[in-house]
Amino acid sequence: VILAFATIVLHFHFTLFGLVAFYTLQFFATLMFAMMAFITSLLYLKFNRGIGLFYTLQSFAAIVAGVYFPIRIFPSYIKNISIFLPQTQILQAARLIFQGLPIQFNIYSTLLIWFVVLLGIWAILNSYLISWLKQKGRCFKVTECL
Repeated sequence: VILAFATIVLHFHFTLFGLVAFYTLQFFATLMFAMMAFITSLLYLKFNRGIGLFYTLQSFAAIVAGVYFPIRIFPSYIKNISIFLPQTQILQAARLIFQGLPIQFNIYSTLLIWFVVLLGIWAILNSYLISWLKQKGRCFKVTECL
């Protein structure tokens, strides 16, 4: 329904390759934001805080990534930061897909690297939090801390 609307009303021309690229991009984007949510939930469990920090980082990333303003208006040091943010990569890939252009491989590879980094951060925080909960005596069953 959404694709039909985009094709008829907005005049987007999707090819089969464009649809595969779009859904692959959506898969990577979902992984990124899920890992960020998992990390935030672990920080919240440990400190009973973290949601505000998450929203602050997401707002900063959205501004710097070009969601609200084009990246070209920022100073060069902010442009250099924004190139490496997953939000920037997702937006660039989505723009290319909607224009009917091929996506560069480095966008997918950057998103995959970000996923691996966030997965590593989550694994470290998760193991730390489990050991911390066991020390505090908050785990009464083995399954509660897994």
